[in-house]
Amino acid sequence: MRRESSEREVLIVEDDSSTREVLSAVLEQDGYRTLTARNGREALDALLSGERPRAIVLDIQMPLMDGNELCAELVKDPELSEIPVILISAYTKPQAQPSNVIAFFRKPFPFLNLLNAVERACRNDPKTPGHPIRTN
Repeated sequence: MRRESSEREVLIVEDDSSTREVLSAVLEQDGYRTLTARNGREALDALLSGERPRAIVLDIQMPLMDGNELCAELVKDPELSEIPVILISAYTKPQAQPSNVIAFFRKPFPFLNLLNAVERACRNDPKTPGHPIRTN
């Protein structure tokens, strides 16, 4: 069953528990509700089970299913492909730039940059022209 999200719900997909907790705390402090997953497989399972966040903050390098693989799965589904994705990584740039990716930040990055990207995603702003993938 599909579950509608609030306007301020974000899925954080990050294998490092410390980073996942910090990202969640930063977003929650700014008024967002967060869901978390430890890898792309967990995230995809949650999405296929009906979770519908307004944005996804997605690490690229993870076990089981990495961020690039998850992005490839998301664009195959018309409903999931509409969820804006913000990629993060300490090492790698995205392999491709699917239409749902609105930003890329190399770790470490200023939290304000992430908050601005999440805000744009939750307002559905990233689908409008003039919002290219941005890096920090």
